[in-house]
Amino acid sequence: MVLLSVLLLAGCTSSQESSNGADVFEKIYASDPQRAYVGEELQTGYSFIDIEGNSFTIESLKGKPLVIETFFVSCPSCAQTIKNFRELYDKYGNQINIIYFDINPADMDQDIAELKEKYNGGDWIWVKYDENVASFLQSNGIRGSDITYIVDKEGIVRDAYSIIPPVQRLDESIAGLI
Repeated sequence: MVLLSVLLLAGCTSSQESSNGADVFEKIYASDPQRAYVGEELQTGYSFIDIEGNSFTIESLKGKPLVIETFFVSCPSCAQTIKNFRELYDKYGNQINIIYFDINPADMDQDIAELKEKYNGGDWIWVKYDENVASFLQSNGIRGSDITYIVDKEGIVRDAYSIIPPVQRLDESIAGLI
């Protein structure tokens, strides 16, 4: 909660203070345990069904940068990540793929669909939690909510966060892969 407050305050400051907020983020990011997966090939071989009933694999999405994000419907900070990715999707459109993986077995498809609609989750891929999702996430070191992986066109993890990164940082990560 303190970390979230620091990061939120960093986004509501003057430009000089904002650079200090960016410095705080970079210090926290430097010790982020998800960074251990940067440079690793995404573990694939899983099939998923999104909340609209469409089947897909991670392999079928290669060729475009991929954003993987975890969430659960009642997650208070997940709304901010959705807004951040909405901004990036407005900029990059179909040049990127975004997958939101639900991590709560109790979440219902209808609740996920309502969350998607509420925050304009567009034509992103939203996947309800199931054993296949759990196995995929575990095999890729993703063990929590608000975990973000930025994956290049060949399936290599290029950035990974267990904190909500500033939208500018996400933009830089994605822009470098387009």
